[in-house]
Amino acid sequence: MNRREMFIRTLNAFVQRHGENLTNQDIEPIVMNLAYLEVLQANRAGQSINAITVLVDYARAANESFPQLNFQAEVVMFGYQATLQWDGLWEFLQNYFSSKLGWSIDVEELVSERFDSSSHTREEFGQFISKSEVKRKVELMFKDDKRTLVVRISESLSDKKAILESTNGNRKVYRGTDPDYRFTIVYDHFGSIEDFVLDLLPRNLRITYHE
Repeated sequence: MNRREMFIRTLNAFVQRHGENLTNQDIEPIVMNLAYLEVLQANRAGQSINAITVLVDYARAANESFPQLNFQAEVVMFGYQATLQWDGLWEFLQNYFSSKLGWSIDVEELVSERFDSSSHTREEFGQFISKSEVKRKVELMFKDDKRTLVVRISESLSDKKAILESTNGNRKVYRGTDPDYRFTIVYDHFGSIEDFVLDLLPRNLRITYHE
């Protein structure tokens, strides 16, 4: 299957799942994520691939199908190449293709948990600073029997990947692959998330998201 055929197949699957009212905000992520997926699959298989050519080909397929789209690969090229170096990209793609298309791109599925926080407190250098009643959605995506975690906090933190560092009773501590971050999940007696803690270590900043 060539890239144009792959784009059309993906597009059809998206339409079947979400309806026919496609916008540029739907089409552009399909282009980008198909390119990311092909490059990562090649890398994981030990194959050499030209990442730029992959994106250009998918952009061409999209522009041929939607002339009004005018997707310009050169405009997004810098961000595209930078994102390819992100170590949480595979887990992000797992979630995208599963949630948007119902496709599994990996043998091991992600296990997702969502924690709806009603408030959060902020501490710096161990001292209480403030409390906010702003609601946040904390999305946790696990794999490898919960040894690997991807964290997303709506409107405040983009996807961060972390590895299990320790377990102590009802607390699991994960250290970010970006070592500036540490995450702690606190469970109640029923196995539901009670608190979620984000530590930004260089700033001695702790934000605790409460149930």
